Amino acid sequence: DLCHREKEFSDLMAGIRIKLLKTFDIEEEYTSVLVSGSGTAALEMAVSSSLSPGRSMLVIQNGVYGERIGKICDVYKLNRRTIELEWGKPPGLEDIENQLKQNPDIEVVALVHHETTTGLLNPLKKVGELARRYKKIFLVDCISSLAGDEIDFKSCPIDIAVGTANKCIQGFPGVSFVLFRKMDLERLNKIPERTLYFNL
Repeated sequence: DLCHREKEFSDLMAGIRIKLLKTFDIEEEYTSVLVSGSGTAALEMAVSSSLSPGRSMLVIQNGVYGERIGKICDVYKLNRRTIELEWGKPPGLEDIENQLKQNPDIEVVALVHHETTTGLLNPLKKVGELARRYKKIFLVDCISSLAGDEIDFKSCPIDIAVGTANKCIQGFPGVSFVLFRKMDLERLNKIPERTLYFNL
C-alpha cells in the first residue's frame, strides 16, 4: 500500500502518465490526466471541463454512451446541440457539416468511437476531419476502443480522448484518464471551474 502523499506514489503516477503517452506515440503533442474512477468519471471530467461559457457542444447520439454525453451536458447545464440517431446507425457527415455551418456557437464536437450498445464503430477520422475543418474541438469517448481498435492520433485529429485502464488496456479497474493536446491548455485554463475534483 502506497500513501498518496508519498513520493513513491507521485513517481508511480508520473510514470503511468508518461507511459500512456508513449504507448500511443503522442508524447510530443499531448498530455495526460489520471482520475480515480470509472471511464464515466473521466468522461465527465472531459465534458464538464472542455466547453467555454456561451458556446455549445454538438453531441452525436446513436447509442447509450452517446446519450450519456448528453446527460452529462444536461447535469452541468451546458448548451448542447444533438444529432440523435437510431441505435446502430452511423452519423451522416452531411448532417454534421450542416450543424457546424448553421451553428457557429458550437465549440466542441463529441462522439463515441466504439458504441458498445450495438458494437458500432463510428467514423472517427471523417468526423474528426470535419471538426478540424470548422476549427472545432473534437472530443472522443474511446473508453471501449482505445488499445483495442486502431486509433492513429497523427492522422485522426482528436483533441480530447477519454479512456480507462480496465477495458482494452486490460489493467486493474479504478483508474481512468483523459488525453488532450498541450496546445489546448491555454483555452482550458480560461474556462471557469464547474467542478472541483473533475476539473481537467
